[in-house]
Amino acid sequence: MIMDEPTSGLDPVFRWKILAILSEFIQDGKRTVLFSTHISADLERVADYIVYFQKGQLKFCGSKEELLDVYVLVKGPSNLLQMSRYKDKFMGLQQSSLGFEGLMMRQSYDDHPFGNQVTVEKPSLDDILVFTQEGR
Repeated sequence: MIMDEPTSGLDPVFRWKILAILSEFIQDGKRTVLFSTHISADLERVADYIVYFQKGQLKFCGSKEELLDVYVLVKGPSNLLQMSRYKDKFMGLQQSSLGFEGLMMRQSYDDHPFGNQVTVEKPSLDDILVFTQEGR
């Protein structure tokens, strides 16, 4: 089944109901649902595989877990960003008086010793979509 924005415009209760119906539909493993969406929470809940396009370019095609494992969300004090070698490694970055939050390729993070000065988390799909749209 192919669907375009199947939960767009629905309130959260009906979105969950539609996603539950779609999950039941594919549960036997004999059927597939392909749907496009801008609601990444729906993908977090039900997707096994994700195809991610940005500006007409294929950015990723694979399992949801593979996509989430490509990146890390790094949070820390703003003074770390004064060193350009760190700042240039972020895919996207938000700064405030409280510090920074940025998305990095896991491999880039592993190559740079931030030590215990930062917090590292697994990003959400929203984090990936927002920070990669900012682009570097």
